[in-house]
Amino acid sequence: MSTDFQALEARVAELEHQMRQVLPHRVDAVAYGLSLVHEDLRAFRDEMTEFRGETRMQLERQGEQLERQGEQLERHGERFDGLGARLDRHGEMLQEILRRLPSGPPDSP
Repeated sequence: MSTDFQALEARVAELEHQMRQVLPHRVDAVAYGLSLVHEDLRAFRDEMTEFRGETRMQLERQGEQLERQGEQLERHGERFDGLGARLDRHGEMLQEILRRLPSGPPDSP
């Protein structure tokens, strides 16, 4: 029984040694590792925030460009409609000219 008690006393002494000597170094190492992860996460968040801002600005610029292009296409469409109406009038005039022309070969004198 005394050997069991001595083994327990030795184990307690070993654990106390680890708690006082080894454990603080391990805790420090884990804390250091966590601080590195925290720094990386902070840098990643900052980078993502910057990226989102740049992306938002690019999307706004592209939206403005598309809006201008849409307005330009609308103006071209209006101009095209005007040209179509003008061609319709010319076609009507040509039909009228053809209608008024004599319908046979010209008479030779």
